[in-house]
Amino acid sequence: MSRTLETARLSWQDNAVLRSETFGDIYYSDADGLAESQHVFIAGNDLTDQFATLGTDSESQNFTVAELGFGTGLNILALWKAWQQRGHNLGHLNIFSIEGFPLSLQTFRDAQQRISKRWPELGALSKKLEDQYPTLTPGFHVLRLSEDTTLTLALGPVKQSLAMARLKANAWLLDGFSPAQNPEMWSEKVMMQVARLSAPQATFATFTVAGAVRRALEQSGFDLSRKPGFGRKREMLTGRLERPQPPAPTKQPWLSYEALSCPTGRRVLIAGAGIAGAAAAWHMRHAGFDVTVMDEHGPASGASGNPVGMVLPRLDLGDTPAARFYRDAWLYTVSFISEVDENNQILISEGGIIASCNDESDSKHDRLSASGILPSDLLKALESDQLRERSGAEDFLPGGTRHLEVTKGGAINPKAFVTTLLKEIPIKEARLVAINRRTAGEPIQVTISIKNKPVDLETDYIVLASAADAGRFLYEEHIQQSLGQIDVLRIPPPAKPLTFGHYVAPLGNKCAIGATYEDVDTQTVMVPTQSRLRQNLEAVESVLRRKLTAADLDESRTSCRAVTADRHPVVGALPDWSHMEDAYTGLSTGIRRDYATMLYQPGIFILSGLGSRGLTTAPYCAALLTSLMSESPCPMPKDQMDLIHPARFAIRNIKKSFRKN
Repeated sequence: MSRTLETARLSWQDNAVLRSETFGDIYYSDADGLAESQHVFIAGNDLTDQFATLGTDSESQNFTVAELGFGTGLNILALWKAWQQRGHNLGHLNIFSIEGFPLSLQTFRDAQQRISKRWPELGALSKKLEDQYPTLTPGFHVLRLSEDTTLTLALGPVKQSLAMARLKANAWLLDGFSPAQNPEMWSEKVMMQVARLSAPQATFATFTVAGAVRRALEQSGFDLSRKPGFGRKREMLTGRLERPQPPAPTKQPWLSYEALSCPTGRRVLIAGAGIAGAAAAWHMRHAGFDVTVMDEHGPASGASGNPVGMVLPRLDLGDTPAARFYRDAWLYTVSFISEVDENNQILISEGGIIASCNDESDSKHDRLSASGILPSDLLKALESDQLRERSGAEDFLPGGTRHLEVTKGGAINPKAFVTTLLKEIPIKEARLVAINRRTAGEPIQVTISIKNKPVDLETDYIVLASAADAGRFLYEEHIQQSLGQIDVLRIPPPAKPLTFGHYVAPLGNKCAIGATYEDVDTQTVMVPTQSRLRQNLEAVESVLRRKLTAADLDESRTSCRAVTADRHPVVGALPDWSHMEDAYTGLSTGIRRDYATMLYQPGIFILSGLGSRGLTTAPYCAALLTSLMSESPCPMPKDQMDLIHPARFAIRNIKKSFRKN
């Protein structure tokens, strides 16, 4: 995907209906846009009846609607209103919508105001949608519209967005601009992707009956019906997926979740009560799971118990899955914190400054500013005089001249973050000893230790979120520990955190500095030391241009991070390692063939290896795990899921023997 988006070129027709100048078409009927949505898409998919009967059995609690052509969001508002009127409170509505040319924020606000004025019954919903309209960056954006309604908005080209998506839609709203003006939206390749992402017997509805569209849908396995259209359109098209196509071979079947199946039960046991386990617990509880967390040392006892932490983006040059992953994780978590931080206990100071220390950093920061990785309102270039003004630290002289200011996120209280997420969730002071049985269709049998006494219990799912300890359940232990020390000094703090390899962060009227990095072995001293304090002091002195002494010390704390060799997290369903050995042994000799799709251990998932950016990446990764478990649209594109897949190290090792030979 491109790093930047082209926003829609628009005009208001008769000051009432929005028109796309790019495609020469209007966004909705000039007669009655809401009535059009209700006739074509709600009635065309028989959604009122489908919603009313939802939840009559335990396997149909989720309902997923996908849309091509988000536009002003009017279809989503009509859909959301119909969902609210379903006559019961069962189920969760998942919406996945794609928009290649999104409206700018101001135009979207104008559109919502006009929608609310024209259709007052949509006013409250329209305002909620407007309030959550995302930052316009390519990729997937999760909007939790209400407790039982979630919208995943994919911004970018339709073919790429569909290819990167994982969902099973029960109904489709095919609402691109006219096929004559926007043929790419209606191509056979797009309709094949629509079929691939459909549940059995999925329905669709669209305003067009164009021959090319009919043929593309029929070739994709849909049976079609013509029905009376809306307004001046005599006919419209509806249909049902009666002939699902076999899945096409994938280039990396060992990273595919095509064969993933989840238990029908809802009990989840999460091992670990740091930010990884807490984020997983929050997301899974809100998805309707019965969650229990266990940690022998209690919540936030590791790195998540530090007095301060950073929620700032890792910014990479190049349009790579890693660059997009860390950007999207940061955007997700910034929005997530604003959602859960009701009492303003999590965010210590908003925004932060990524300082340049040399000419190389100057060059990188110039290129990042020009790359469009983040919009200009979120990422600003600063000269050195601006740096000191914005940071509130007059003696901050890091050496470079091209600095970056991030206007969202910033310094947070990690313990408050974890505590907020674990509110109302049962916590056991226990340690996971063993997973004893994991047979498909049966509960998982586990042994835990409570005060050194073994206890057997069962659960439907287990999430391994206990930092480096989770690595013992991988094929090989690819997660190690890295020890870090942070120190709190009794010196005036900057206005916002400053990062330069190390960091200086405000903590009330004090200043937190950190952090050291040290591989952990049997000789590692696990308590604060003077040598690590000296490392932090020297790093800060190199950019503050003044001497600090140990006499300024208020407190020190050490904790361990869970890190991987490639410094990316390990997140997803746990593969069936025996199957992997048999299925992919040919990779060790370079054999080219259609390999089997990866199989997984029923109900077992992992969220670990978050390293020094766990506060930023954990919520985004937890959202992914929850979507896999609940079979709802994934919040993360496939290339990012591949980046953090639990099998990646094992597959690389199998391939490595071929490369050696």
